[in-house]
Amino acid sequence: MPVGSVLAKESISPSVKKKMARPGPLLIMTKMVAGSIPETNDWFYAGLQPNGKVMKIKQSFCHDCRETYEDSDYLAYPVEEVCLIQDQ
Repeated sequence: MPVGSVLAKESISPSVKKKMARPGPLLIMTKMVAGSIPETNDWFYAGLQPNGKVMKIKQSFCHDCRETYEDSDYLAYPVEEVCLIQDQ
């Protein structure tokens, strides 16, 4: 991804007890300048709670799960069976 790219992913927090889901954190990845964060391959991870408060995130917490996706610049894509593909 080019420097300055920002990716955001919505999440939900399911409640088995209440049998419903509510909005979860908004998770954000930003591609930084090469060499600025070598331990995360220049990705900066952040998050916002549904109430707008900034989450305190250890960079390694997010990046450690993405290490297996090195070949795709640490971006994970859903398996094809769950992707919605529209004919054009």
